[in-house]
Amino acid sequence: MKRMVLDIETIPATEEVLDADEAKKAALDALSGRIICIGAVVLDDFRALSASSIVSDDEPKLLSEFWSTLRRENVKSFVAHNGLGFDLPYIWKRSVINQVRPSFPLDLRRYRNDFVYDTMCVWGNWELRGNVSLNALAAGLGLGTKSGSGEQVLQLWREGHHKRIAEYCLDDCWITYQCYGRMNFTRTTERSEVEETIRIDGKGAQDESAEPVGAQSAPERAKSRETAR
Repeated sequence: MKRMVLDIETIPATEEVLDADEAKKAALDALSGRIICIGAVVLDDFRALSASSIVSDDEPKLLSEFWSTLRRENVKSFVAHNGLGFDLPYIWKRSVINQVRPSFPLDLRRYRNDFVYDTMCVWGNWELRGNVSLNALAAGLGLGTKSGSGEQVLQLWREGHHKRIAEYCLDDCWITYQCYGRMNFTRTTERSEVEETIRIDGKGAQDESAEPVGAQSAPERAKSRETAR
């Protein structure tokens, strides 16, 4: 059965200048924020088949492509960190707002992991006091740490560093995938063995390439990020 490891990046929908707290609050609410990036790793059981990250200023197009990908790849379920509380509900709400019809209904009932394996909820046994960040979970499982923070996304967007947003989002997908494998006592596919596609749509990118990128090793990805800086 195919599953998709999923992560999204969001920013405030308004162009108004907001302070840091206002911007964070706006970005996290589907009524006042919007999706600018969707990252995904498609799995067949626990084997990674493909990986992609798309940044776009055209949210309806981005959502339409997301739902089309699910249908084309025959994805039946998801893996995400806080996917039940954030990513998937946010995608559904923004789809409603943009009138982009989902390709199938999202079953977001809690206390189950057949449709959504939420690494945060499963690790915390569905108790709020047990919730941990992806960074803390990955570090505790000996899988390293995240390559950045979601709080950096808005500034990167404003500066036109869209490729760095796409790379960060995809990094989160891979680390979530590793946590998923570790929590199920199953080996995961090496990232270097999987072809990755990063695409940048829209205006405002300063130093980006819209070309697909092939499979890269961790040192190569780190080197490319340092060069971008």
